[in-house]
Amino acid sequence: MDDKTKHIIFLKGNDLQIINIDGKEYVLSDLRMKRIDGVTHLDRVFARPLDTEKRDKLVDRLVENFSGMTTKKELLRELIKALPYADIVRAAGQLDRKKPTFKQAGCLGFKVGRQYLQLIE
Repeated sequence: MDDKTKHIIFLKGNDLQIINIDGKEYVLSDLRMKRIDGVTHLDRVFARPLDTEKRDKLVDRLVENFSGMTTKKELLRELIKALPYADIVRAAGQLDRKKPTFKQAGCLGFKVGRQYLQLIE
């Protein structure tokens, strides 16, 4: 990348190894550190393009292997437990008030009344 060009860079979800640069996904491959006046600084970050086909094949293999070992209810329970406590309390309150519940399109999540529970980005 040219140093004079501005690039849009962000981390993808909770996977800190995958970064998005100008709409393309990359996997961090190496970090180089530099010591300046006895203090270690990050000098360079190296990344390679993400092979989405290979990732999807690996995921499919794991899903096939693990699918008989757990249930949807168990998975949902663990995902919801990882959410902020305040969101869980608000969603439960919305359920108590008989608010409508539906699956949110896009990111994997559920909407209970006005409360959105995002399980996975």
